Amino acid sequence: MQHNRRAGSEHTNVPLFLFGPDPKLLTALKTLLESGHDSWKVFTSSSLEDARAQLMEQSAEVLIVDGRDGLDAPVSQLRNAGATVGNPRWVIALLDASSDEARDQALRLKVNDLVSHPPHIELLRAKVEHGVRHQQLRRQLKTLQARMAMGEMNDAVTGLPNRKRGEAFIRGELERVARGLQGLGVALYNLDFFGVVNSAFGNPMGDRVLADIANAMKGGSRTYDMLARWDGKVFVAAYPDTTLLGADTACRRHIEAIRGLDWSADGETFEMTASVGLAYVPAGSQVTLETLLDWAKAAMKTARESGRDQVVHAPENEAYSDASRAAASWDRDESDPSRRGK
Repeated sequence: MQHNRRAGSEHTNVPLFLFGPDPKLLTALKTLLESGHDSWKVFTSSSLEDARAQLMEQSAEVLIVDGRDGLDAPVSQLRNAGATVGNPRWVIALLDASSDEARDQALRLKVNDLVSHPPHIELLRAKVEHGVRHQQLRRQLKTLQARMAMGEMNDAVTGLPNRKRGEAFIRGELERVARGLQGLGVALYNLDFFGVVNSAFGNPMGDRVLADIANAMKGGSRTYDMLARWDGKVFVAAYPDTTLLGADTACRRHIEAIRGLDWSADGETFEMTASVGLAYVPAGSQVTLETLLDWAKAAMKTARESGRDQVVHAPENEAYSDASRAAASWDRDESDPSRRGK
């Protein structure tokens, strides 16, 4: 069974689950709850095994348990069954009002809300509504926290991943390299004479240049390549699942994209170029992030000191060039990330 799950204040197709030993009571409560709220869809079960199976197939915002025969087993087994990790469902227990032992058990199990049996249906509806709203607000909060975290992991000027996020991506791709699943190219792009732009035209123009270059480079990337801002005037690009020839081709496409841009300020028009250092490791290599970046930095320095506006390979790449030229190049259609090895 599949049901739509939607965040926010809309309660469209909100699934609820009733569990208890009395099928007649469950049927009656199902009818009363659904008749009082058009968007609620109530599922029921008197069997723990069946209830677990249903909850593994469908989401349920709220779990209502008839706990007069005991709460321990149903709450412990059904609270998290099929629920998102870290997001247990809201649990409401129906209890005998005169049983202090049952209430103590509910507190121990951290049941979210209690309703005395026999339940007053309007009170039960109100408690279910509260539980549904609580779950929706919790999802909204987690979504907001995730977006805020992502914002902290992105560069404010270009919108690209920042250095920390870029490093995390490359580390993950190096694990795939070590397992023999792919070759990986990593390139550092130093923007030539970028400091002159800030000095002559101000930081706002410098930020515009950075943002335009980032967009141009993204336009020349595959869906599973990674581009990040490394520091003030340096970008890093990671080219997974490719050959040395493929990584080199990608670098040259990117510097051509940078060359194709121009800007005007104070009656002057100017262009930008980049000095690029490319480091490459083939499948099966055991190379650390720090080592790979050291190779790329050294090659970038050579590119900058020997004329700029060029791609220079790390000397360590040479051992892989022959095998790379024999493999298919980056120019083939590599837009589908599903082609990558698992």
